[in-house]
Amino acid sequence: MRTRIESVGRARATARFRRASSIQLAADAAIAALDASGRDAADIDLLVNVGVYRDQNICEPALAPLIQRRIAPLAHRKDVFSFDLNNGTCGLINAFQVADAYLRTGSARRAMVLASDVDPNPRRSTGLALQASGVAVVVAAGDGREGFLGFHSETFSKHANLLESRLDWLGPRPRWIPGGAGHAIAMRTMEAYAERCAECSATSIAHFLENRSLGIDDIDLVLAADAPAGFVRRLTALCGLREGSVVSGEETAGAHTALPGLALESALKSGRLREARHTLFVTAGAGITVSLALYGS
Repeated sequence: MRTRIESVGRARATARFRRASSIQLAADAAIAALDASGRDAADIDLLVNVGVYRDQNICEPALAPLIQRRIAPLAHRKDVFSFDLNNGTCGLINAFQVADAYLRTGSARRAMVLASDVDPNPRRSTGLALQASGVAVVVAAGDGREGFLGFHSETFSKHANLLESRLDWLGPRPRWIPGGAGHAIAMRTMEAYAERCAECSATSIAHFLENRSLGIDDIDLVLAADAPAGFVRRLTALCGLREGSVVSGEETAGAHTALPGLALESALKSGRLREARHTLFVTAGAGITVSLALYGS
C-alpha cells in the first residue's frame, strides 16, 4: 500500500480583503482541494496544518480545528483528528510522512494537509517578505504503484545561526492604528544562508538516494520550494539536475510553507507528476533542516 496524492487546492488573498487571514486562506484552499478530488468530505479522517505565520501570531489553541470550522463540509465533524505540525518550509513534507503512517496502519482512510501564511503585522515586521497564500493537499491510501516511497529529514545545526527569527513585544498600541497587536516578527537572514541550504540539501539528497540504491539520474522530476530565494538555482548546479526537471513555484516566491504544495499543484495540473517514474520533493529551512520525499508513479 502506498499513500498517493489525490488533489491540490490553492487560495490567494484578494484586493477585497482588508487584511488576509491564514485561517480563511487554508479553508478556501481546502474547499478547492475537495472539489478537485471529487471525493466526499466525509472520507477525510485527518487534518494537518503546517502554517507558521498566523493571524495575530496565534500560538494557542491549534489552528487546525479553527480552520476545520471554516470548511463547511467538515465544520461539524467530531471524528476528524485535527492538529498542527510546525517546521517551516519543511512542514508540508513532514505532514505527508505523518499522514503516510496513519494511512498505512489503517488509522485513517484519507488525509488533508494544509499550509497557509500571512504577515500578522505587516507594518511593523522586519526582515519578513511574505506573500499571503494557502494550499491544501488531499492524500489517500492506494493499492497501485503510485505513491510515496520514502522520506528523509536531516538537520545541520552548525548553520543554525544563519537565520534568526523572534517575536518582539512592541508595547500597547492605540486602537485606531492598523497592523495587529503589539507583537511583531523580527527576522535576520545571513548572506550565506541560501548557499548553505543548497549545500546541505545536496548532501541529504546524496544520502537519501544512495540508501535507496538510486542516483540523481533516476530522478525524473524535482519539486523544490524556492526558499530561501535563489535556493533552487544553487541546488540545480550542485546536484547537476537536468534542465527542465525542476518545478519550484517561483511565481509564488514568498509563499513560505505553501511553496512545496504550489509546486506540486503545477506538476499535477501539467500531468508531469503522473508521467514521472521518480519525483523528488526537496525543502530546506531554518536549522538548517532539509526534508525530502520520494514519490513514484
